[in-house]
Amino acid sequence: MPQTILSDQLSFTLTGSVGSISDAVVTESSFLNCCLLNARSIKNKMPELRHLLTYGNYDIICFVETWLNESITDSMLIEGVPYRLIRRDRGSHAGGIAVFFKI
Repeated sequence: MPQTILSDQLSFTLTGSVGSISDAVVTESSFLNCCLLNARSIKNKMPELRHLLTYGNYDIICFVETWLNESITDSMLIEGVPYRLIRRDRGSHAGGIAVFFKI
């Protein structure tokens, strides 16, 4: 179950492993809305990722366990959405992180 942590300046939604990345919970904050997800592979959840990046109300979205490699380009992940991406692929089947920043 997602856990939302609110403070005066920051709002985080923390989740465990989820079957769908669209399970993220949107929270309102006057400063910064952040989301952290354990994706357990973004490649097989591209429609959900696109939905989250298009309709989610987050300033920063962080993914762990992206399982990405060089076959998935940054433009494949952020084309047409108002985010920039920083990522570090692990180079093996598992691992990797991706951070999306709203522009």
